[in-house]
Amino acid sequence: MLKDGFCMDGDNIVYCQNGRQTVVVNVHDMQLLGRHNYENAMAAAAIALGDGGSHGPDITRIIGGFHPVEHRIEFVR
Repeated sequence: MLKDGFCMDGDNIVYCQNGRQTVVVNVHDMQLLGRHNYENAMAAAAIALGDGGSHGPDITRIIGGFHPVEHRIEFVR
């Protein structure tokens, strides 16, 4: 288990601190698809926490509500 940082646990993005895991968001609650986007979300969350400007619930709300750029990796048919 990761001691400190962000990682995937199944379909959940989790934040680990001192060995304790906290679910940040389930990927099915996100508007973004693909592991690369989950990794980007983890990086953005780490920066937000490192900056001291955001807390867990804010990060969860922002990641869950972020919409992809229009016409970018969209399902067509």
